[in-house]
Amino acid sequence: MMIYFLIFSAYCKNSIVQFVNNYPGATWKATEYPIEVIKQIDMKEQFAPHHASSFSDYIEDSSLPDTFDARIQWPGKMVPVRKQGSCGSCWAHSASESAGNRLNILGCSRGVLSVQDQVSCNSACFKCLGCPPPQTWKYIKQTGLATEKCIPYVSADKRIPQCPKKCVNGSDIVRVKATSYSHIPAKNMQQELYEHGPFQASFITYEDFRQYKSGVYKHLTGKLKGAHCVMVMGWGTENGIPYWLVQNTYGTEWGEDGFFKIIRGTNECEFETACYAGYFQC
Repeated sequence: MMIYFLIFSAYCKNSIVQFVNNYPGATWKATEYPIEVIKQIDMKEQFAPHHASSFSDYIEDSSLPDTFDARIQWPGKMVPVRKQGSCGSCWAHSASESAGNRLNILGCSRGVLSVQDQVSCNSACFKCLGCPPPQTWKYIKQTGLATEKCIPYVSADKRIPQCPKKCVNGSDIVRVKATSYSHIPAKNMQQELYEHGPFQASFITYEDFRQYKSGVYKHLTGKLKGAHCVMVMGWGTENGIPYWLVQNTYGTEWGEDGFFKIIRGTNECEFETACYAGYFQC
């Protein structure tokens, strides 16, 4: 078996896609994306500070449905998949989008909330180089977020303007604040999503992740690239493999229309140890 694996590895060493798609028992498929898609995924910028561990206290909640999808549970209330571009602003995207979704669920929508507000104005973060989730949510609680119409996203090309004093139309900036925020233990992830809606997750990424096309992701090959923040949208089982359903920030051309699945219950890539959510009132 070891000899076979070494030969197989040597054959596929120059192609992550070949390696994954020929790997015995692989639970997902990889693809070679066109350059116009790949250039939007600058993995070098995803070294967001990531404070997690290999420990996970995940317990399957048998009182909840076997399958859950926030898009189905709250139709028309979820922010669509967006594209971060070459700025490592995944931390701001996943936080502002989950905040917007939760306000929509409560029935007090403010529209799409601004990603640029945090990238330009959150002095505790590292702009296009990432941000620890607690600092992200501390800003949303203390300062709040403007709307996308007020402060639109312009940092896809790594251009980072100064924090504005007015909306782009000249009106005063009005921000919505979280009443609180918290870390979500693995054992509470399903209940949190079911009761309150999508939340932010930070996990470590490898080279093979950028080539994901479909199926339930599990790291198979490639170097460690850093950390990435995304939005947890649901859970389910595919071909007997339990997964989390996740909304990414690479645009709809990537993955399953901008979404991916990752193995649930094993803390794959530390996915179940650095989840955070904000709470709001109308």
